[in-house]
Amino acid sequence: MPKISRVKLLKKIKISTSAGATWTLVPALFDSKGRVRRDHVTVAGQDEVHAEGSYYLEWWEGGKRYREAAGPNGFAAADIVRAKQAELDAVRNGIIPIPPVVEVAQERPTLKHALDAYKDYVRYHRSLRTFRTYRPILDSFGAFCAKIFIDDVERQDLLDFATDCLKQGTEGQDHLQQACRDLAGDETAREGQAAQCRRLA
Repeated sequence: MPKISRVKLLKKIKISTSAGATWTLVPALFDSKGRVRRDHVTVAGQDEVHAEGSYYLEWWEGGKRYREAAGPNGFAAADIVRAKQAELDAVRNGIIPIPPVVEVAQERPTLKHALDAYKDYVRYHRSLRTFRTYRPILDSFGAFCAKIFIDDVERQDLLDFATDCLKQGTEGQDHLQQACRDLAGDETAREGQAAQCRRLA
């Protein structure tokens, strides 16, 4: 029989690096009774508390790694881990059939959605001053840029916008580039969107 895959519980957290803040997946911590310790994770072998971010399941099957979002609640995520482990064990023992793999087409995030999501993040997670500074700049860029999807936006679009701001006597380049770097780590941004924002910034 094939080896039973162990379902791991990970959490995507924001950490500081020499290149700036970035989001990464790290193992969630459990106590001696097997109960998840909410917001406790292992970073470089150390126990750290990170309230930000969401939980993910990870397991291997047929030589392929799978990950599944489990939400921001650690206790609910731990229950999902146990249910998934029971499902894999039942499949291995022939109790239930192997579930079919459904390929889900990835939606392309729009520029408007990305900007709106980031404005919401800044509004509730940054200072009021930062929100008031970023909001008009992001709104102006949304009106300036004709691109529909964020993965179509290029660095030149930012440079053109910064030039337009300077012509109008406003400054937007530094704040917009910082917004793109932050958006690359925002929980609402998927991997393709994040990579695009990092490239633009």
